[in-house]
Amino acid sequence: MGIYRVQLASLDTTTNGVADGYRDYSCGTGPTLLRGATYTLLVRTNPSADETVRAWIDFDDNGQFSSAELILSSNAARQHQASFAVPATAATGRSLRLRIAADYVNSPIPTACSTSQYSQTEDYRVRVSASAPPRPVVRFVALDTVSCGAAVIFRDQSLNSPATWQWSFGDNTSSAQQSPTHTYALPGTYAVRLRACNAAGCDSLTKASYITVRSDAPRPAPCAPATATYCCGFGLTRIRLATLDHASADGSTGYQDFSCAHRTTLTADRPVPLQLTTGPNAHDVRVYLDLNDNGQFDLPGELLYEGLGVQSPATTVQVAATALGLVYNRPLRLRVWTDIAGTTPFGPCVSPQRGQVEDYSVLVLPNAGVPAAQFSLSYPQWCGPTRVAVANTTTGGATSYAWDFGDGTTSTAVTPPIHT
Repeated sequence: MGIYRVQLASLDTTTNGVADGYRDYSCGTGPTLLRGATYTLLVRTNPSADETVRAWIDFDDNGQFSSAELILSSNAARQHQASFAVPATAATGRSLRLRIAADYVNSPIPTACSTSQYSQTEDYRVRVSASAPPRPVVRFVALDTVSCGAAVIFRDQSLNSPATWQWSFGDNTSSAQQSPTHTYALPGTYAVRLRACNAAGCDSLTKASYITVRSDAPRPAPCAPATATYCCGFGLTRIRLATLDHASADGSTGYQDFSCAHRTTLTADRPVPLQLTTGPNAHDVRVYLDLNDNGQFDLPGELLYEGLGVQSPATTVQVAATALGLVYNRPLRLRVWTDIAGTTPFGPCVSPQRGQVEDYSVLVLPNAGVPAAQFSLSYPQWCGPTRVAVANTTTGGATSYAWDFGDGTTSTAVTPPIHT
């Protein structure tokens, strides 16, 4: 539940929904509206459930929201939109409060001062001008500056109410939309330029080497487990593994695939610290790594870590060079699965009840160190012909193996089959 995106003139924000609770953004940068002009307010709420949304602007700046100041009224929707005209009597030259209140469709309709049962309220700042604003000051962002072939979403954040926009994406393509979406055809690094104009003039901004498009994405995820019923702060909010350090919203955002933009490099047989930050309650946490790069999480060999009833665990993990089918020098999908402690069933493709699943990627490098040969034996059968199972625990940069069982038989497998 909650408010995830707000668009009004030059205002275009993305927030974290109900996880943020009430938020007052009225000290931030807001749009300038013109008396008598018509504008469209767009609000995006939870994509998985309908919500009711109301919005007001305190046009007379009296600190209250009257029925005449209601600018959006939307029921049972996930994308909310309404057009409104700025009154000719609206206060000018001052910061006016824009309030957006949302709640679940089956809850009471939110008012300007009610407390939402399942969603939230957000405040923003607008200004009203009696005359046309000065020329734009161009600002923009991309939601993701690293792509593995997916569309890149650009957001215009220019000041002074531009009327037209002209984007250049660095690959000989362009757009006249305010906040376009663009897909790059080839890998590379691209500069992006935006020129925005209004009646007072134009401004432009170029960001050099702004977008990186990679060709080496990990294999597509075998599944995208959605959170069943988010609650109570469950989920993952930060991961630290080698050079990877990424903070994110909790389970309120559901499944997140960060595998393109956020990756790290590990060396086989070299332990590294893993720190996970979860919500304040006890979690079951499992970390999987697609070691053989087959697009699946094969168990039990690809379970890298399991912590039951833990909160923000810190541990050490290691990728064994002897792992069956280990693929080097290619991004492998890393999956972090978190949920309320004791949840069953569980697994890399099971939807968590209250927590969430996040994906990253790991590049495994061969260990160039001198191998240290080690192995252990177990005996599945003592009686009759003795059967011996061998576990290869060698560390270091081994590239080949030669087993001699002492009875004239040999093997070159990483882990030989059970020997009789």
